[in-house]
Amino acid sequence: MFKFRNLRPQTSDNKLAQDTDRVDVIPSDEDKSETLEIDPSISLEVSQEAAQVKVKRISPNWTIFEDVVIGIADENSRICLNRHSDFNTLISGTSGSGKSTLLRTIVAQYVGNSGPDDLGLIILASSPTEFLQFSVIPHLLTPISPTTKNYLNVLTWLVKEIEKRQTFLVKNSCRDFKSYQEKFGTNEIDDDFRGIFLVIDDLSFINDDSSAQAFERLSHILIHGRSVDIQVLLAVGTWILPTVAQKLQFLFNAQIALKVTTHRESILSSTIDGAQFLASPGEAFVKRADKPEVVKTVLVHKSDVDIDIACSFWPPKAVSALDQSVNHHELGRSLLTNDDRWIQDAMEIIIEMKFCSVSVLQRKMGVSFPRADSVAALLEERGYVSREGNYSMLEITQKGSEFINQN
Repeated sequence: MFKFRNLRPQTSDNKLAQDTDRVDVIPSDEDKSETLEIDPSISLEVSQEAAQVKVKRISPNWTIFEDVVIGIADENSRICLNRHSDFNTLISGTSGSGKSTLLRTIVAQYVGNSGPDDLGLIILASSPTEFLQFSVIPHLLTPISPTTKNYLNVLTWLVKEIEKRQTFLVKNSCRDFKSYQEKFGTNEIDDDFRGIFLVIDDLSFINDDSSAQAFERLSHILIHGRSVDIQVLLAVGTWILPTVAQKLQFLFNAQIALKVTTHRESILSSTIDGAQFLASPGEAFVKRADKPEVVKTVLVHKSDVDIDIACSFWPPKAVSALDQSVNHHELGRSLLTNDDRWIQDAMEIIIEMKFCSVSVLQRKMGVSFPRADSVAALLEERGYVSREGNYSMLEITQKGSEFINQN
């Protein structure tokens, strides 16, 4: 996966240019952008100003990280998914076996090791509440929605995105982005082709009318996405596994079968490469082309009980306070002291402005999101919050809306 460094035009007052990589289900009528429509309900927006910037920087080290830890074996050795050999992964299990939990663990490691300019995240879940902690991170390309229409639109958009990337590679006579870099000996590429991670939790959304289209598009993504850095992680129940196996089984590089154990042990905390995990008593069987492995203890990333999914973006002080479980909507109040009330006000504005995409909020505020100290300082400078302020949540939301509208 490439690491991009944004080369976005700056305005005179050092605000970020008005651009967004977010896929919005309902395009804004006020946004002066060029919309590449696939379906009226979903589009990829690229502003006219940002479209003029054709060159993106990529790191010479195209592999950001290799392994994602999913569990440990008897001898305490780690069981990992590899970014390249296990590119597309199928997870199966009965109800309650921990499919969604394992998905969250894997996603947490992906976004924790990659910035939003390196990795775009798409989550298709029949139960979006399972992924609430990911709903405000800047990696997310489209809102998490359970409707069948949006599922099909997202899959269609990905098929078009693969075609666009393949056209670029064919034009340059290259098999993938790595070979492009090696062939031309350059760190520049003519478009923003960051990695895309597609996570699908359950296929129960597919009805008889849409199943053929959904499986056809998903098959295309599984087959052709790898060469253009589009990866798929799919979790299904055992009741639908035969159907999936018949249509898609041989398109996955790795398969994980989860098993519920009757012996429930106490949850133990462990640290691997600086990341906090909780040990779950569940077991898993990992099947690869080379050799099968049995996971005796499935690891649960601490984002499943905390909010440190955003640890790369929140201030260090907030990260250190995440040893205790906190409710997502109480983040601002729980982590900061009274002396930091002015920072808390800014954080609450960010949390309450979930209807606004992170990229839009970022360019409106003109600072890197969401460094709360910088955001709060900016809001204080412009008179929207103060160190002595003691606003209600409604007042804070109104102030945030006023700020967005005026800037």
